[in-house]
Amino acid sequence: MLGVAEHHRRARLGLPSLSSAEENVPPAERIVKVLEYDRHPNDYNTADSLTADELNKVLPKLVKELADENGVVAVGVLAVEVRGLTHPMLNASGPHDSNYRMEEKGSKDRQEVETAADLLEAESDK
Repeated sequence: MLGVAEHHRRARLGLPSLSSAEENVPPAERIVKVLEYDRHPNDYNTADSLTADELNKVLPKLVKELADENGVVAVGVLAVEVRGLTHPMLNASGPHDSNYRMEEKGSKDRQEVETAADLLEAESDK
């Protein structure tokens, strides 16, 4: 949480994020929500497999979505989409939603981030 608090503190002060090595970069952005996971989200489905039931559920919908007006599906495109079913990242997510397929175990809201940043700022003022 310390890194998140520091990033948020820098954003409140209009400073660049710590990851900004270049000059003239925009200021850090405020953090609205922090998602917590039991393990790193990239560890999602490391076996790279799905059950037959899972595939039977999603494949008909996928084929229908990818079919052109003549009912033809580009197999290469279908293969990419099927491969994406086990990828740890989502294709699209909302601005404050997780980009990962793995379910989060919890979250810290904006107030918790603000409190941590306040404590960090008080420490730096000493």
